[in-house]
Amino acid sequence: MRGRNRQGLGARLIPIAFAGIMIAVSACGRTPEGIEQTAAATTTGYAAVEPIEVIRSGGSDASVNTTSATSATSATPSSTLATAPSSTTRLPTSTSATRMLSVAASPTVTTPATATTLTPIPKPAPKPIPTAAPTPTPTAAPTPTPAPTPAAPTASPPTSTEAPPAASRPTTTAALRPTENGACTKAQRGSERIRADGSIVVCTATGKTGRWTVQVPTTTATVARTAPVPTVGFDGTTIRLGLLTTTKHPVWGTIGRVISAGIEAHVAAINRRGGIAGRYPIELVRAETNYDPNETVTQLNATKSSVVGFISILGTPNVEAVEPLLRQEQLTASPASQEARWALSPNLIPIGNSYQVQAINGIAYFLDSVANPKATVCGVSVATSYGDAGTEGIRFARDRLGFTAGPIVQIGAAETQLASAVGQLKGAGCQAVFLTVGPAQTLATVLTGKALGFAPRWIIMGASFSDRLVQPATGLAFEQGAWVVGDGTQWDDVSAEGIRRITSELIDSDNRFWTENPDVGLTYGWMQARAFEAILEQAVANNDLSRAGVLSAARQTGPVDTLGLGSPIDYSQPVRLAKAQTTIFAIDGSYRNAIRVLTKDYSSAAAQAYKK
Repeated sequence: MRGRNRQGLGARLIPIAFAGIMIAVSACGRTPEGIEQTAAATTTGYAAVEPIEVIRSGGSDASVNTTSATSATSATPSSTLATAPSSTTRLPTSTSATRMLSVAASPTVTTPATATTLTPIPKPAPKPIPTAAPTPTPTAAPTPTPAPTPAAPTASPPTSTEAPPAASRPTTTAALRPTENGACTKAQRGSERIRADGSIVVCTATGKTGRWTVQVPTTTATVARTAPVPTVGFDGTTIRLGLLTTTKHPVWGTIGRVISAGIEAHVAAINRRGGIAGRYPIELVRAETNYDPNETVTQLNATKSSVVGFISILGTPNVEAVEPLLRQEQLTASPASQEARWALSPNLIPIGNSYQVQAINGIAYFLDSVANPKATVCGVSVATSYGDAGTEGIRFARDRLGFTAGPIVQIGAAETQLASAVGQLKGAGCQAVFLTVGPAQTLATVLTGKALGFAPRWIIMGASFSDRLVQPATGLAFEQGAWVVGDGTQWDDVSAEGIRRITSELIDSDNRFWTENPDVGLTYGWMQARAFEAILEQAVANNDLSRAGVLSAARQTGPVDTLGLGSPIDYSQPVRLAKAQTTIFAIDGSYRNAIRVLTKDYSSAAAQAYKK
């Protein structure tokens, strides 16, 4: 294992005390749920439990209060949080006084939130068209003339935006837009799209699959050029998209910046090509949520009148808070969260596999590897909706796979003193433990196990791991006994077009910080932007960027090619689920991001059977 010093690379360090040792741990998360704690809290003990039952900590339970958010006390000075250089992308910033998510057991102080009001771009009133006064015509004496012979009526050719018949057009496969991807399906055979430049894209499928081809009219008449009319968030030239995230929260600010950087890199690439359909650049409208559900609702209400949709909303509890409002307002949004429930919402554009599927596949892979279907499997889950998703996956796997059920220990969102919790797992003889916690809690759990002589197979949810945890003093414990489950591939895998593409776009954006210090969270934000791009391309092709138009375009958008970064999702389906495939990673400090692919596209029968 090649140790790496990650200090100074944009990661905030959290001091964690366990087993008499003080360790500084980065709070940079791997995927949206990467950090679930802000300060150490003392555990008072755990009660005896039945197998698979959730055990709550006696002293530091914490849950999201969506009615009255409070400010959490933090043991980490804010001065230790390094800030990444700002992107060169034009990003108007909307800020407000915000409140922190209440996660600590200690008394808290409430900071009132001030909503940010964004004034919509005023539309100029139409200028009146001047009417010229009629010119008087002199009256002459009438001259008798013979009556004219009536002429045959001449019909004027009707004007139409319809494309000429396909048979009259030559075809070419050149100049396909990125979202068309060349391929189409049998169900799309014969369908046509009139693009903004007047060309027509036709699906020429002859079997199960086919190709989109560009067909140019051969007649001298050109196809009428049409364009979407101005609407909320679109002034006729620029498409504005909201980005509800946090860069200031002492825990979630780091992952908020990482995902935002991936979004910004792809939006900048779109704009260098002229924008959506080559004509409409994207402008991001950022709002600071401080990872607080109530503040997220406030900021959505403050920005909804100036955006077409929301390219990203960070965090499971925050998406939970605004999802009913998205339905009410007919808004489209992409959640930076992999909760399985989002597949059922027509207003959400999820990315990647669900937390539940990752848990099921991770456990199934372990049982296959040890060739013991009756091995004892346990879990540790944080007391938030993120932890609940992991617990649900473990229980579903138990029912389908029939392993010996050990306890699932539930810990508070701020707990890092985990000797009692790990002692419970050791006493139950757990052979594998699935972790759905924050990265700092992952480190505390693994190293406490080592101190107690407890070495099961640790199976870590992708969102619960950060490569910043793998330092010279800690790496061996991870490399010898831990796996990570997630989507996609390792950053070193240049065979994946997505890795090559995002690297190129970061370089083209002159974003040196993230080019030199990549994080897997970049790929998540990049895929969010890519999926939203496909939907906007369809909306422009439909000449409708209204809220209802964007929702309709999403229902017309098939699977978006992830270019090797995960399982695509068919957004045209009523249930927007990725294939039940998971990548299993070994932890290896000699690789960038400290992970190495063990197997890609692993899919168990249990995961395939999971339905929300």
